Amino acid sequence: MQGDRTDKRDTSAFNTWKDIIIPGNVDDGMTANGARLVDPLPLSKRKYLANFLGRAQGKVGRLQLIELAKQFPDKLESPELKLSGPDKLGRAEYFKHLQNAKFCLSPRGESSWTLRFYESFFVECVPVILSDQVELPFQNIVDYRQISIKWPSTRIGPELLDYLESIPVQIMILRT
Repeated sequence: MQGDRTDKRDTSAFNTWKDIIIPGNVDDGMTANGARLVDPLPLSKRKYLANFLGRAQGKVGRLQLIELAKQFPDKLESPELKLSGPDKLGRAEYFKHLQNAKFCLSPRGESSWTLRFYESFFVECVPVILSDQVELPFQNIVDYRQISIKWPSTRIGPELLDYLESIPVQIMILRT
């Protein structure tokens, strides 16, 4: 799985010379044969510039995204996710939120990897990696700069939204 070299430890167990990073498994009906769970929306029909679908987990970057969404609710969607109970967000609802943004923000989480990066591709949402030490699968073969954006986690704030707004539609289309 993709990894962040700062995963809850002072030193990483990952060794570039002997370990292989593989993508996480997205087992959500998006990859099954038959009708898709959700279809991508045209960029012009998406309500939000970006979204963050996740919990704060006490992580600085995630807390900053939630606060940024409160400051700019028309640009950044960050709904409170319920993981259990009657208000639990189901798979279809989760992907409908993802499909309604041009950029899907993928900050570092509790562990060193996240499926959000991979899920964004199913709805043609440009992933924005907000993890400074992340290592992605096959990065010596795949040029992730062509299909995603990497932004320093220390610069999460209005500047991030300004940058995303400045990206021409033609460039976004190339990255989806």
